Amino acid sequence: MAGKDVTAKKLYNAVSKGKFSFHDAIRLYRLLDVYFSRTKSPAGRVSAREISGYLAKATSADVKSAWTSVLFPAEVLHTFGIHPITLEAIAGTFSSLGLSPIFLNTAEGMGAPPTMCSFHRMLMGISKSGILGTPDVVGAASILCDGNVKTFSEAATEQRVPFIFIDVPFEESGDAVAYVKDQLGRALKTLSELTGVKHYSENLRQVLENSNRAFGGFRRFYDLERISRKNIFRAHETANFAFPNHFMLGRRELVSMLEKTSEALTSKKRHN
Repeated sequence: MAGKDVTAKKLYNAVSKGKFSFHDAIRLYRLLDVYFSRTKSPAGRVSAREISGYLAKATSADVKSAWTSVLFPAEVLHTFGIHPITLEAIAGTFSSLGLSPIFLNTAEGMGAPPTMCSFHRMLMGISKSGILGTPDVVGAASILCDGNVKTFSEAATEQRVPFIFIDVPFEESGDAVAYVKDQLGRALKTLSELTGVKHYSENLRQVLENSNRAFGGFRRFYDLERISRKNIFRAHETANFAFPNHFMLGRRELVSMLEKTSEALTSKKRHN
């Protein structure tokens, strides 16, 4: 077993026994990852460093956090200084460390059937375990998986926090856009009441500007990658780069990370 996996398991055991908080474990792992990431590509190290830094901040006791599903609109949360943590991503990380049986067994004890999506059973077990602490809100969107409303509402009930659900129609139309826009407006109102932030228009504008800049950064990166002969990522690093970043949409750190990654494609340095 790789050294970083052994370390991660030891940190998990320390967290589960109450010796560390999940936040402290991430901070320590981030320090050790300077050593573990020697085998990663330079671009892989940049994305890993930014994402782990974000998670360290998101799990800090002095910030508000939200447990969210994949593709829940992170921008509405960042507007109020709430840090989204994607439970499917956490579930996948724990599974890669061989910890999935712990949470799957917990979910089974809660009555989750074995035929249910393993990601959803994992996140139910994670919520029940208390390892992540308590979020301030739970959010989910129907897009990608229509089972989100059931499992994430269960997590919200378990944590006794508000639940925000965004239902996204399958077909794009004027009515569908208006339907989602109305839900986003109500989500903003709920979060305003939750945080006490009444005047958030300027925050929302800045967050959306960052989000649009990030989308532009993604387009530039993939356009450059298409014509470049460089392989700046190794193996699964591309997935690690693409998949988790949506929870950072709206933050300047994501824009900066994308700029650095694109620079790796245009640089004369070899990365493969």
